[in-house]
Amino acid sequence: QSGDDRVLRAMKRGYTVELYRSRVELVRRFIPEATFGADVIVGFPGEDEAAFQNTCSLIEEIEFANLHIFRYSPRRGTPAAALPGRVPEPVKRARAEAVGRLQRTVQARVLERFVGKEELVLIEERKDGAWRGYTRGYIDTYVTGDAEVGEEVPVRITSVVAGHLEGVSEDRGDTH
Repeated sequence: QSGDDRVLRAMKRGYTVELYRSRVELVRRFIPEATFGADVIVGFPGEDEAAFQNTCSLIEEIEFANLHIFRYSPRRGTPAAALPGRVPEPVKRARAEAVGRLQRTVQARVLERFVGKEELVLIEERKDGAWRGYTRGYIDTYVTGDAEVGEEVPVRITSVVAGHLEGVSEDRGDTH
């Protein structure tokens, strides 16, 4: 939820950046094609510019396929609500926007690696004239061709559009 150890401690997370990084490296060693998603909170009390930059650096390094970005907001009665170092709302907004821009760049780079490859996609719905589903790495994918809701179909990835993959279902050798 942050790329800075001091902020993680303030959040009372039970891990460090190095532990997180080592887990990602371990997964990638055994599953090189693995993709990662995360939640990031910007503007947590005490998050200074250096801590924010550490978070941005980690996003760049890990290369998340999906990232959910939240601005910290105090909740009455929680320990974090009493912490010093409140980040002004305009700063939180600017940081969230900056992380969003960074993530769009990172995500495009990650998704481009799938173009030309075959991925299995679990079809969840018909939307906008195509089938929509998710790869095993939970990447949003729009599919044209033969598919049905609930099926996992092989898909040749043809492009990246607006944060999702697009592709064509491959011939499955059956009668669908």
